[in-house]
Amino acid sequence: MKHERTFAIFLILLFVAFSCKGNSYEEVRKSDSTYVPIRIDTIIVYDNSTTTLKCIYKYESDSLLFRLSLPKDYDSSKSFPLLLFFHGAGERGDDNVSQMNSISDFIESDLFQKQSSFVILPQCPAGEKWVDADWTQLKSTFKDVPEKSMSLTIKLLNRILDNYKVDTNRLYVMGLSMGGFGTWDIITRMPDKFAAAVPICGGGDEEQAFKLSNIPIWAFHGSKDKLVNVSRSRNIISKVKTLNRDVIYTEYENVGHNAWSYAFKDSKLINWIYSKSKFSK
Repeated sequence: MKHERTFAIFLILLFVAFSCKGNSYEEVRKSDSTYVPIRIDTIIVYDNSTTTLKCIYKYESDSLLFRLSLPKDYDSSKSFPLLLFFHGAGERGDDNVSQMNSISDFIESDLFQKQSSFVILPQCPAGEKWVDADWTQLKSTFKDVPEKSMSLTIKLLNRILDNYKVDTNRLYVMGLSMGGFGTWDIITRMPDKFAAAVPICGGGDEEQAFKLSNIPIWAFHGSKDKLVNVSRSRNIISKVKTLNRDVIYTEYENVGHNAWSYAFKDSKLINWIYSKSKFSK
């Protein structure tokens, strides 16, 4: 199994290095009036010593650190589901490690590995946010233009989908705390992109709840959360439920701002996520 995973990593490294597919191009006019496409984005894998590759996504002059986990028994002739994970504020930085702190046990569990899924784990730089929202407030209005880190993540996701064998009917997104806000943000920006979403102790723009009539959502929050008020999840879930029957809300009594510690131990969560498919709707 170790040799198979190593070979899979080798194949995907070759694919990253030599792929010329993608839709992030600029066209330049040559003197003979022809157009030549020039890539303006790239993925660099700089450390493959672990099964979760350390990578950099570069778009023009901007860059985003991220980790990429390959499906178990990766086979480039097949398509696999993909999970996008948004970390919390405490994991921001430039080490390309901290974003793994809360999620590593979850994605390394035997049950998760059985799903044979890609996982993308971007790292938001220090001082930035996935979405420009004040976490201490009871309401937020999300801007029309995404924050820089969110914009790069969306571009990265599209590049991955363009270049790798991903089942686009089985794209999932999950996030905690600041990443919970990021999860609400990306599904309101791209309501038809994902087959399921799991926002944990976050909050959304309630005025955009009408966009979420078709995406399955399982939200989590602690009733004693002092950093992100529990009403942030309660209120938007209440609005979404008027439009969408495939919504679950779990509120942990007497739990503070660590609802993910309980959510990730829920044996039903992984199966719920990976049972969802846009094709089956």
